Amino acid sequence: MDFKIIRSQRKSIGIIVGANEVVVRAPHYLSDEEIKLELKDHQLWISEKVSEQEKKNRIVDKYLENGIFLFRGIDLKVVKTEGKKIFVDGEYIYIGIDSKIDIFLKKELDNIIEELIIKWSHINKPTSITYRKQKTIWGSCTIKGKINLNIKLAKAPIEVIEYIYIHELVHLEIRNHSRTFWDRLEAILPNYRKSKRWLKDNGHLIGRDFMVK
Repeated sequence: MDFKIIRSQRKSIGIIVGANEVVVRAPHYLSDEEIKLELKDHQLWISEKVSEQEKKNRIVDKYLENGIFLFRGIDLKVVKTEGKKIFVDGEYIYIGIDSKIDIFLKKELDNIIEELIIKWSHINKPTSITYRKQKTIWGSCTIKGKINLNIKLAKAPIEVIEYIYIHELVHLEIRNHSRTFWDRLEAILPNYRKSKRWLKDNGHLIGRDFMVK
């Protein structure tokens, strides 16, 4: 696998294994040869990560080829229809050829979040909610109390969406990922680790669009 070196004002090497390459973030003072030696020392770990990535890609390909749409954590079979409507009926999701998937996801996520805002209003309440289509961030918040959420979270189970919402809600109080932050999150959601694990294992499926063939 090819590797790409990005140098910056950092003190140690960071290795990121992507779909088609290995990205090495390294300090300016390290030579190419020193970086190659470092990669050699981590060869086993890199190989394991490459295998994991290939496995994830195979899973995603299966979803794309079979016309499966992940929604609220459930694999729905896609039925292509005329018009602009999108609706779920049992194990099927009917998607109009002129429909807008992003609008559908945003609306569905908004409905879920509105219920969560009411449910957790005794903990805290955001000043506003913004929904965006993002590649790498599930949620974020501002010092003014605004929470931003990725519309593709609508594909995740309700408890995972709730975890992300509470995660950002706690950030309105604690602006870091210190032990205090995680203790506070656990006090509110004792089983948050299960949702965190689900995102780690399935986030690549949420992040990819489906394809109808």
